Amino acid sequence: MTMKEKEVNFILFSIEKSVETKEKQIVDEDNEEKWYTVASQVFLPFMIAGFGMVAAGLVLERVKVFIQELATGFLALKKRMCCFSAYLNK
Repeated sequence: MTMKEKEVNFILFSIEKSVETKEKQIVDEDNEEKWYTVASQVFLPFMIAGFGMVAAGLVLERVKVFIQELATGFLALKKRMCCFSAYLNK
C-alpha cells in the first residue's frame, strides 16, 4: 500500500468510528431513540416552517393592499383621461 492509500484508509476508519460513537450516544439501552432527540429533530423544523408561513402571509397581505391602491390609482387616472379627452373633442 502506498502512503496515500494508508492515509485514506485511516481517514475512513476514523469517520466510521465517529459515526458509531454518535449512534451510540443517540440510542439508549433498549435500542430506542431518546425522546429529546426526536423532539429536537421534529420541533425545530416545524417551528421554522410555521414562522415562514406567517411571514409569507404578512408579505402577501402587504402586496394585496399595494395592488389595490395601485388599481384604484389607475382607475382614477383612466377616468381623468376620459374626461380630458372628452373635453378636447368638444
